[in-house]
Amino acid sequence: MGGETLPIKRFIMRNLSFLWSILLLTPFISNAEYTVDGGIRGETVMRGYIVAAPCSIETDSQYQYINYDFVSKKNINTEEAKNNNRKSFNIKLNNCISEYDKDNRKGIKIKFFANNDLYNNAVKLSGPTDGVVVYIYDTNNNLVTPNKSYSISNSAIYFDSKTKVSFLKYETEIDTLNNEIVPGNYFATIKFNVSYD
Repeated sequence: MGGETLPIKRFIMRNLSFLWSILLLTPFISNAEYTVDGGIRGETVMRGYIVAAPCSIETDSQYQYINYDFVSKKNINTEEAKNNNRKSFNIKLNNCISEYDKDNRKGIKIKFFANNDLYNNAVKLSGPTDGVVVYIYDTNNNLVTPNKSYSISNSAIYFDSKTKVSFLKYETEIDTLNNEIVPGNYFATIKFNVSYD
């Protein structure tokens, strides 16, 4: 009797190991049945990357020169002449706007900082005399007032689907406020800031 296992003990040991294996496999069996009977299955793959700064301005857009060369008074006397002499400039954005998320643009704002003319919502140019200003317009011909934040909307944004690059597009228009403008060199510095709400 010392080395022999009793038949009852053997029976319990066998059944206990059988019982444990049934208990361990039951969740997998029921899960497999549920998956088979569960209907339509699918899979979602998510991709993306995390950037240090969520939005930035490309370096080639940070410093730009808008050169009007030589403009005569005659070239800015009529509305048609002013429109023909407009100069466009783009601000190239990096990781700011997705082509798929059209509503995300509402949270992005731009502000142009400049010495502005108080009466005309324009940038005041420095030069030999006062009275020369530059207006900033978006692509829908909306006037953009300096030193005021504007929500970036479809009127300023352009997304190039080939290169996956987004641009803010604006135009400047030179004008005079009086007829006594002295010829000479006129200039202004316009800074801008793109921010999130």
